[in-house]
Amino acid sequence: MAVSAASLEAMRKAVAEMEAAGQSGLDMSSLLDDETVFGFVAASARASGSDAADQVEIVARLSDLQPREARRIAGVLAKLGDREVSDRLRAISGRRTKTLKPLQ
Repeated sequence: MAVSAASLEAMRKAVAEMEAAGQSGLDMSSLLDDETVFGFVAASARASGSDAADQVEIVARLSDLQPREARRIAGVLAKLGDREVSDRLRAISGRRTKTLKPLQ
């Protein structure tokens, strides 16, 4: 499954509505670095029956993750055995330098 522009926009609106209502959503302040945040997102998605790669891609796009950072996180997650998420992060970062690959 792939993330669509419509699903990304729906998530962006939901986040904006939560922020406008004074809700911060999930507190991830105890997660110390990007790798743990993305690993947590993947694990939470799997636990809820969602597609981990899709959820990680949505978080990457909503947070304006830079391609270099996406590749670095992908490398760490690959070493931890999370190939599905690692491959998705590598796919959306490609060889780009400034922005992730646009949605198709």
